[in-house]
This record gives sequence, structure tokens and C-alpha cells, in this order.
Amino acid sequence: MPWLVLNMTSDMGVSGSDWANFFATTCWFIWRQRNDVVFNNSANVAVDPIGGVCVKEQRLIRWHPPDVGWLKFNVDGAVKESVGVASCGGVARDSTGAFVAGFIRKLSWCDIIGAELWAVLSALEAAWELGYKKLIIESDCLTVVNLIQHCVHDKHPCAAIISQIHHWIAYDWDVLIVHCYRESNFVADAAASKACDARDFGLLVFRLFLFFCSVC
Repeated sequence: MPWLVLNMTSDMGVSGSDWANFFATTCWFIWRQRNDVVFNNSANVAVDPIGGVCVKEQRLIRWHPPDVGWLKFNVDGAVKESVGVASCGGVARDSTGAFVAGFIRKLSWCDIIGAELWAVLSALEAAWELGYKKLIIESDCLTVVNLIQHCVHDKHPCAAIISQIHHWIAYDWDVLIVHCYRESNFVADAAASKACDARDFGLLVFRLFLFFCSVC
């Protein structure tokens, strides 16, 4: 049974989960309920058998500072279809959580994936100009993170900008591009949204927090 093998040998896209155990336990739970109904005429059947297996875990999702010597850039993209404009923004902080720099970039029209990729590229450009050699870029768009971390075909619609990103990553520095939850990316989200209203197109980098706040 291919479906059984698949569920027992992969995480089914649920990164960081023990999917095989969860799947096996759920199957056992359903089998036990079925036996109770068939052999014991039991009426105590859960409406949602998965609910009998799941234990909800509550976690506080927040921004975490990078290690000493590293710079962390949180980035995001935005699209305003009503005016045909896309944009991106980001904020960089050090290991103490202190503001280092921020950027906004108004773009010509593209979809949200394109805007998110432009956000990563802009963070690379800004961090290099700042002189940092150890960089973490966090994006809440898992699709973009996966596109960058894996090879794409030359005919892929995002191949050109992904190639530019790989070009920057290949420089003499350490770069990590990772996924984060949206709840820890609010500042970058605000910057990206505000960038849609910028007067000029192109990359604007701010090193003073007050100037960055005045824009965002």
C-alpha cells in the first residue's frame, strides 16, 4: 500500500514533526473505535478521532536575536493590486536586538513571490554595504526560502532573480536564509507595506532608527 509507506517514511510536509508516530497512533485510534462499535455496540465514538490523538501545544512566537557577530535581517514583500505596485522592506538587528539598519524598496508590478524574492535580494545588498560577514535573512514565505535553497530550472519565471540571489550568497561571507513565523516578522511586514507608498522606486537604506520609523 503506497499511501501507508509514504505516511510512515516521510514528514508529509509537516517540518519538524514526528509524523510517522502521529499517523500510526491515529490509525490505531480509528481501528480501536471501529472495534468498539462492531463488537461492543459502543456509542462512545468521537466525532473527530484525530482530536483524541492531538495535544495542542501553545508556544510563544517571538523574534529571536542572532548569535554574537551575526546580523539578522527580517524581510517581507507586499503587493497592492489596486494600484499595480509591489514593494518589499526589511529590518536588521544585532545579537542584542539593537536596530542596525532598515530598508524599503518600491517595485514595479510583480506577484507576491517576486516581491518576497526582491526582499531577500535587497537585504543581501544592504548587509554587504554595511560590511557584515555573517548574515541571517528571515522570511515568513516558506515558498521563497525553498526556491532559494533548491535549484530551479532556467525557464522558471523567478530564475533570473534567484540567480542574482545566489550570486550574492557566493561572495566571501556566511549567509543563512531561513523561514520564520509571520508573528515574529511584524516589523518587516510594516516596512514592506509602507514601501508601496514611497515616492521613488529603488532601494532606500536607513541607518538611523528615527528616519526608518518616520517612513514606516
